[in-house]
Parts: sequence; structure tokens; C-alpha cells
Amino acid sequence: MINSISVEQNISGNFTIEDALNTDFETINDISDAEFGENYFSVPYSLKKHNNSFIRVVRNKNNVIGFSFCYLELAKKIKATIPISNNFINDLSLIGVIKTVALHRNYKGKGIGTQLMNDSISILKSVNAQYLLSVLWKYDGAVKVERILRNNGFMFLCEVNNYWKRDSIIRKYICPVCGNPCNCSALMYLQRVE
Repeated sequence: MINSISVEQNISGNFTIEDALNTDFETINDISDAEFGENYFSVPYSLKKHNNSFIRVVRNKNNVIGFSFCYLELAKKIKATIPISNNFINDLSLIGVIKTVALHRNYKGKGIGTQLMNDSISILKSVNAQYLLSVLWKYDGAVKVERILRNNGFMFLCEVNNYWKRDSIIRKYICPVCGNPCNCSALMYLQRVE
């Protein structure tokens, strides 16, 4: 189920950020395939796996040029896969996870991705997330949006080697860097919502 926030945001010129429509799903999957590898992100799979989820799109006029996927989860469930200290976050804390932010390659470097990330942060805060967690893809020693998170008050939590390995084997997606299985690392960034 897609939760609706009903906020349309003009970000500049002909660009808006708004809730995804069912008719956007094919384009969202195409953008994800181009950016992260074939079948990494699937709208139906992601919505089935995460009940309290939000898919937002960036439109240039009527065309989808990017998207974000975020969801709410109890800390207890997240701690099963990410090393977060029990002393740091209570198992019943509500964590907003920014799972995926992607833009069509022709629109990168224009600040649109930053606006989409900021939109995800605002959405999760508006639904009472107590913490925000962002999973960043690290490959070839590079991390694309780390600066955006640091500028928004996120702190580095940990690096998880081979983060997508098991998932890539089970779901059979192809990492554009290392194929299948994916051996890329993930950097976890966390922010406590005040």
C-alpha cells in the first residue's frame, strides 16, 4: 500500500515532487534498473515488503525523472539486519528509512536529488519517525549522497560489507558494479528526530 501525503512541492521551473501514481511504476522501475542494476528495485515487491511506505516522484512537466522510496519500521525489525546498539535505540522506536533515491542520468547535478532527499526527510518526520536511517551504496570507494545527509544532520553509524549479497542472490538482481551476487558495501547514516 502506498501511503499518501498529498503534498505537491514545486522545486524549480517545471519540476514538482509528488506522490507516485500507479501509472508511474514502470518508469520508476526503468530509472532504478538504469541506476542500480536490473531488478534491484521493484515497486510491487517494495510495497508488499513495507506496509508503511511512501513513493514520491519528481516530474518535469508530466514526465517522471526521479523517485524516492522510504518507509517506517520498528527499530526491532531493523536491528535484525543492521548493527544498532540496544542502548542507543529502543526496540519500539519508529525509524523512518530512506531506502532509495534515484534520478534519470540527464537530470543529475542540478540539485534535484537534494530536493528529493529533503522531501523524503520531511515526509518521514511528518509521520512521527523518531529516527531517520539512510542506506548509502558504496562502490569503488565512492558514496554519492553522503554530503547531503551530513548537511541534514545525519551521523555515520556503520559500514556493512556485502550488504546486498543475500538479497541479490534471492531476488536475482544484477549489480552494475559487481554483477550477481552483489558484494558492495552500504554505509548507514542515522539522525535522531528532535
